[in-house]
Formats: sequence, structure tokens, C-alpha cells
Amino acid sequence: MAIESLEVIHDPLKLARQLLCLAYLKLRTRKDVSREHKRLMDAALSRNVERATALLAEHYQETTRICMEAGLCVSEMPEAA
Repeated sequence: MAIESLEVIHDPLKLARQLLCLAYLKLRTRKDVSREHKRLMDAALSRNVERATALLAEHYQETTRICMEAGLCVSEMPEAA
């Protein structure tokens, strides 16, 4: 996961897409990302695996749904040239 994050930094298109998605989330939704992240952190720090897993899945699904609705995420990776 950390390696994928580093790859995003070095791929301007991926970085731009993620930044657009974050901007859309902040401006167009009532999604409280800070609250979601705190709940995830609390579950992880309390070693509540089931809760952390459920919260993370919910967080990814909702974020992906919002980004896809905004046309900011792609469902498939383009093939290498």
C-alpha cells in the first residue's frame, strides 16, 4: 500500500485525479473525512479488527462511489503502452 502511494506521487495523472477527487469531496459533499479517519484510527488503536475493517470498507466504498459519480475515478486501469 505504501509503495502504491509513492507511485501516485510520481504519476502526475494519478496525482491530479486524486487531488480532484479530494477537492470534490470537500466542496460537494457533506462527508466528514476527518471524523471518518478518527473513527478508523480509534478502532485500529483499540485493536478492534472487525470494526476497523468494516469502517475502512465503508470509507473506501463511499469515497469511490462519490468519485465515480463525479467522473473522477476510473473503473479499470488503462493498458500499458
